Amino acid sequence: LLPAPALAAGPYLQDTGADGIVSLEAEKYTGSEAAGGGAWTLSYPSGHSGSGAMEATPNAGLNVSSGFVGTTPRLDYRILFAKSGPHYIWVRGLGASASDNSLHAGLDGVPFATSTAIGDLPASLGWKNALMNGTVAMIDVPAPGEHTLNLWMREDGALVDKMVLTT
Repeated sequence: LLPAPALAAGPYLQDTGADGIVSLEAEKYTGSEAAGGGAWTLSYPSGHSGSGAMEATPNAGLNVSSGFVGTTPRLDYRILFAKSGPHYIWVRGLGASASDNSLHAGLDGVPFATSTAIGDLPASLGWKNALMNGTVAMIDVPAPGEHTLNLWMREDGALVDKMVLTT
């Protein structure tokens, strides 16, 4: 039996410097929701940062490209943003195969076309900042203050170790 992840105590804080960096450990989420028979589960891939990573399970070959809000597992990360506007998303993760290597992101429960199908995660832990179509992955933060970054499963089996947002 694997230990439960330690949830983040409060919101992540955005750096007020020029790049507006927010660094998040995937296993330090502030909320989660199982859906569609799946959940995000704590995993320990070789070379993970922090105390583990989160994997979309079970790995049964699901791929949900649309209609995923409320039908696929979700992780939430409360962030106190100092800056508004475009924020680029970098995901450190892995996909064991071409059918396990993507996820969706959004803000405050709403996905963006610019953060849907972040993917082609590498076969070993590595960084990705683009959608499967090659577009740079980003969200638009409407105003400074507390917002929630959401991650949804697109393909079960996808594994997320860490995320970085930057302006």
